[in-house]
Amino acid sequence: MKVLVTGATGFVGGAVVRALLRQADIELVAAVRRLSDTLPIEIKQVLVGDLMVGTDYSVALKSVGVVIHTAARVHIMDD
Repeated sequence: MKVLVTGATGFVGGAVVRALLRQADIELVAAVRRLSDTLPIEIKQVLVGDLMVGTDYSVALKSVGVVIHTAARVHIMDD
């Protein structure tokens, strides 16, 4: 099964990714704002840009059966 994780480089997303990597039958895809060297090489990274209205996830969602959404806007206190 192919699983897309948003927020894979974050605190919650990182824990989800580590748990899913232990599953032999899961192919992981990470929707990322910028390519990360902290994600395991087993995870395909797809650049989608910032999380906002109009963000195009079409490439990241190709053949995906499950989406786990952990991306969030955090650490912005004065906006």
